[in-house]
Amino acid sequence: MSFKDKLSSDVSVFLNTGEFAETVSYTPDGSSTQTVAALVVRENLDAAPEEHGRVLRNQAEVYISSLDIPEVNVGLDKVSFPPQPGESSVEWRVVEVLSKAGKLWRLLVQR
Repeated sequence: MSFKDKLSSDVSVFLNTGEFAETVSYTPDGSSTQTVAALVVRENLDAAPEEHGRVLRNQAEVYISSLDIPEVNVGLDKVSFPPQPGESSVEWRVVEVLSKAGKLWRLLVQR
């Protein structure tokens, strides 16, 4: 079994809000807001090598099931979650689809 196959079969583990994930609000462009489970990576992202020394702030990676969100509209879809656990939710815009592996979107979002 390949890594992609294993990842697809383990999506429910990664997106279990009792384990790794949290509940976020996802608003597809032109549609109603949905509450879904997502794995949010809030660490500061490193800049590309040609921009040595800069750190990209106010960005995060969001892993979300393609079963919950079958289509992503880059630049138009929004996700709401707290910048840090315990804080109030803020709106983030989907700025890039970093990958789609099986049933899992990996999205770059920005405030």
